[in-house]
Amino acid sequence: MKVGALPCWRVAPVLMAGIDNNAARVLPLLLDRKFHALHSTLRTAWAVFVVALGRRTPESMARLRVGLRSVMEEYRVFPAPDTAASPEAEATRRVLFQQEYAMLFQNVITSERIGTHLINMRWSVARFVKTKHSFLTSDRPFVMTNGIGHDNSHIAVPISPTTCFIAAATEAEERRLHSLSTADFMFQMNDRMAR
Repeated sequence: MKVGALPCWRVAPVLMAGIDNNAARVLPLLLDRKFHALHSTLRTAWAVFVVALGRRTPESMARLRVGLRSVMEEYRVFPAPDTAASPEAEATRRVLFQQEYAMLFQNVITSERIGTHLINMRWSVARFVKTKHSFLTSDRPFVMTNGIGHDNSHIAVPISPTTCFIAAATEAEERRLHSLSTADFMFQMNDRMAR
C-alpha cells in the first residue's frame, strides 16, 4: 500500500509499522550489548526508528499538519479559512493534503542528514539493576538535548524497564552519562518523559 494514498490519521501507523519491525530486529542486539553485530543496515534501521520517535509525538505531528496547511493556504492550494469551496473541490484538496502530508512525514523521519549524524554518534547501553523505579513510558519515549550537533549532545531511549540506549556526540558525554548514579539517571529520564 502506498503511504501517499492514505488518510492523514493512517500515515504514521502504516509507515511506522515497517520502521518498528526493523527496529525490533535491532533491539535484542542492543539489550545484549552486541554492538559488533550492528552492521550498517541495522544501525540505519535503529537510527530511523529513534528519529521517528521524536517525529511521531502528538505535538510534532500536529505541527506538521498545521505547517503544511499553512503553506498550502499561502500557495492557494487551500482557500482561506473563511472562503467556501464546493464539496468536490474540498474533497480534492483533502486528498491532496493527505498525499502531501504522507510525503512530508516520510521525508521528516527519514532525514539523511539527521540519520547519518545519529549513526555516527557513540552508541552504548546503560543497564540498571536493583533499582527502586523503572523507566516510564509515554508518547515521548526518549530524551534529547537541545539538538544533536554539540559536543555535549545526546539521545537516550529506554529499551526495557531498566535499560536505556544512549547515543552521545562525544566520548566525554558518553562517560558523563554513564557516570550518573542510578537514581539521578532514572529521575532525569522519568522527569523528562512525564512532561
